[in-house]
Amino acid sequence: VDAAMINAINAVDPTITIATLAQHAPIENGQMVATVKIIPFAVASTLVDAVARICASGEIFAVNAYQPVRVGVIQTVLPGVKPSVLDKTLRVTEARLARSGGRLTAERRTPHEIGAVAEAAASLARDNDIV
Repeated sequence: VDAAMINAINAVDPTITIATLAQHAPIENGQMVATVKIIPFAVASTLVDAVARICASGEIFAVNAYQPVRVGVIQTVLPGVKPSVLDKTLRVTEARLARSGGRLTAERRTPHEIGAVAEAAASLARDNDIV
């Protein structure tokens, strides 16, 4: 969603309003992604022309399919955090990724320290699209 273009259209005149789903909102096949309202059901052609010029100036929004990605996960370990909590977080993350075609390929559990996290991130980045 190009918010600047949507705002420009909405600024033309209060009789023309466009609304869209939020940027990066997940959608399903057949779902409405934008609406245009003309109040009170008719407007001057000059206003429609002004909106058309804005629309012609670029891409207002696009819908893109999820792409499968390989994901590496880093979980920092703190005193008092049970391994079962980290295990559950990993299962939930794996399930969420699977819904969009992603695949959890590796997990690193490290101390909650900058150096350890940086090392794990560098290692996971070699074989994953997202860390």
